[in-house]
Amino acid sequence: MKTPVAAWCHEEAEFIRVLKRKISEIMDNTYHIHIEPFNWSGSNSIFAREEAAKNLAAKLDEIPADHLSFVVGHSHGGNVGLLAISRTEQSGRHYLATVATPFLKIYATNRDYSLGGWLLSLYIALLSISAGIFAHRNMGSIEISMPLYLILLSLAATFGWLIGASVYRFLINPPPKNRLSWTPFQMKPRLLERATAYNTKCIPHPLLVVRGIDDEAGLVLSAGLIANRVTRLVYDFSTGQTAAMMINLAFAISTLFSPAHPTKWDCTPPKFSD
Repeated sequence: MKTPVAAWCHEEAEFIRVLKRKISEIMDNTYHIHIEPFNWSGSNSIFAREEAAKNLAAKLDEIPADHLSFVVGHSHGGNVGLLAISRTEQSGRHYLATVATPFLKIYATNRDYSLGGWLLSLYIALLSISAGIFAHRNMGSIEISMPLYLILLSLAATFGWLIGASVYRFLINPPPKNRLSWTPFQMKPRLLERATAYNTKCIPHPLLVVRGIDDEAGLVLSAGLIANRVTRLVYDFSTGQTAAMMINLAFAISTLFSPAHPTKWDCTPPKFSD
């Protein structure tokens, strides 16, 4: 569903009045200025922006050849405008200004390493077992039976395996998904790349980028960059020889810690009351 038009896009808004006055001054009042808001869902979705760009490109192509257009886009609206102008028939007639826009580029990478998820899950499972052994050695005088001890280690391994599988599935290498159903568009990475191919060279005129200190675009880009770096490091770690080395190192370290208290095994048979 489309969201209501933002307040700054209305004809009576101060931004619109100032913009019209400034453009009139630059053009020496030789052009009639008409401002029309372009309404779209505003959803933070690649596919929503793709659909909005198609509609905006069609609207821009309807403008007569002797007219000029100036698109102002806030946040991801700037990406919609850039993508739309790149698909117009005569991009030379269109100008663009973006306000607090996070420019993004999605590209396909080779993540077909089938053992990546298994190695990461195995590593975290074994690390959980090491943590369980270390915790048992430092529990003091708490007595625990061998069967219960093995059950707890099995639960720790299972929990670690699930964590590794979840991290790989949802953070490192998530499948393309949609709320309703999988679509051919989502299944083809090259089409996904095309939906975010924001190349400013498609605009022959200078692109005006307005960005403030600590605006949402800067925060989103910084957070996205950190998340991308972390996931790539985790992925490279889980698919390389480093994983096996770290597994061995984790067990080696766990064996170096001598127990603070002697381990007590409660192996006495259970007592039954009359």
